[in-house]
This record gives sequence, structure tokens and C-alpha cells, in this order.
Amino acid sequence: MKFWCKGIESSSDSVRRSSAEGLAAMAKCYNKKALDLILPNIESLLPMAFKQPEDSKIIQEELKDVNVVPSKKEANLLHGFHAPSKIRKEEKGEPWEVSDGVVHLIGELATIYPEAIAGYIPIMTKLMNLEGFKSSIELKEAICMSLPEIMKSLGSEFCSKNIEGFFDGIFVLMKSIKSKSARDCLDELGKVMGSEVLKKKLTAYRPEYATEYEKSFASTN
Repeated sequence: MKFWCKGIESSSDSVRRSSAEGLAAMAKCYNKKALDLILPNIESLLPMAFKQPEDSKIIQEELKDVNVVPSKKEANLLHGFHAPSKIRKEEKGEPWEVSDGVVHLIGELATIYPEAIAGYIPIMTKLMNLEGFKSSIELKEAICMSLPEIMKSLGSEFCSKNIEGFFDGIFVLMKSIKSKSARDCLDELGKVMGSEVLKKKLTAYRPEYATEYEKSFASTN
């Protein structure tokens, strides 16, 4: 189990995913005994992305190393580009990658112990709306990939009450290169709570989201 718990924090997406699957398999096999060991890791590691430095701050630290002070214009141009850290160990993921791994784990556990993971939805909502670092898109994609299965396990009523906090992040992703993941997420959520119910929720939250939702699915059908 220690190996898989460590794997959740890996810089490798495939290692994080396989570790999540391994831990979920252990939880299914050993029931509450294994779950009691896994949940503290979720609680401590899920919020790690809140510690992710903004890209602009990382670049400033890199420039300090070479005694370069950028002009205001240069700083604006650099904003949004992620400079690699010199001290990063390849096997250890960045804070957002740790949260990403735990999101996959929650998705795997949802079908086995839905009641055990329901309390993490508010933190996932906040993670979905994180900005300021380039890889926030990858984190949003991970949440979108796991969210339908999580909500399906928790039930349509729970989904209807808790889905709104994810809308902004989903539509940020919809406008990115990862737009397919956002569309797939909405499609699956529509199956969980009913497409008309989802459309009404989107309309009440932000009417333009409902319009974009309809256009997106009209173009793919």
C-alpha cells in the first residue's frame, strides 16, 4: 500500500492512475481496514494544489537565479509560461499533480464506497476553479474525467444539489484544447441527472452556459 500511496504523488500521470486503481482494489478487497488507511492520505493530499505556485512567481524565482529583473512588458509576456524548477525531482510531482492523483483515487473509490468520498466534493469544487498556473487545465480535465462516475455513485439528487460549483471550471475547459473532456463530462452528467434538468441548472446559473451546451452538442450530433 505504501508504494501506491507514494505513486499518487508521482509526476507521471500513468503512475498516478495505476496507483489510484491499486489503492481502490485494496479497499475493495480489505474493506474498512484498508479504507481507514487510505482516507487520511486523501484528506492530507487532495488540497495540495492550493500550494501550487503561480507561473509568474516561478518565473520570478528562476530569473533571480541569474540576476535578471524583467521589465513590466517582459513580465507580462512571460506570464502564463511555466518555467521548469531546477530542484524538482522527477519522481515527485508538483502540488497540482498530487491533487490530480487523489482526484483519480476518489473517482475509483466512488463506485465502492460513495458515502466515504461525498465529503470531499466541496474541496474538489474549489480545485476545479483554481487558476494562475498553466497546468490548472490538466487538473480541471482530471476532475471532469472523474466527476460523472462520482456523481452517478452519489445519486442524481446529490448531483443536482452540488453540481453548480463545477460549472465555471467545466466551461473554462470547454474553451481550451481539452474541450472534448468537458463535453464528455457534461454528456455523462446529463445522463446522471437528466439532460433537461442539467440544461435548467445551467440556464439558472448562467444562461450563456446553457446556450453553449446546446451548441456544442448540436455540432457533435
